[in-house]
Amino acid sequence: MANHRQALKRHRQSLDRRARNRHHRSTMKTAVKSLETAIEERESKETIDALYKTVSSVIDRVAGKGVIKSATASRKISRLAKAIAKCADAPKAAAPKSTKKSAAKSTKKTAKKSKD
Repeated sequence: MANHRQALKRHRQSLDRRARNRHHRSTMKTAVKSLETAIEERESKETIDALYKTVSSVIDRVAGKGVIKSATASRKISRLAKAIAKCADAPKAAAPKSTKKSAAKSTKKTAKKSKD
């Protein structure tokens, strides 16, 4: 740890900034997760649109504060919009498919068990 007054002050400031940034990032992640949950549960279009509006606003605000880069914010908003469009096109009774990753993991596990 530094002993100079200025270095100590800079360290205090960095801790404050880190706490502030973590709060903003956590708030953003929570908002995104709430929208993703609404999409998965096939909530009404009005609900999803309202959530999307608030989430995109939160993401833009976080990017404006410099917590995330503007390109990252744009990418997140774009992917959420794409997920909403995909949800609107899909039929309501469709069950979510298993991901390729989980299928690959289960295949690897069974391959390891068969070797033993």
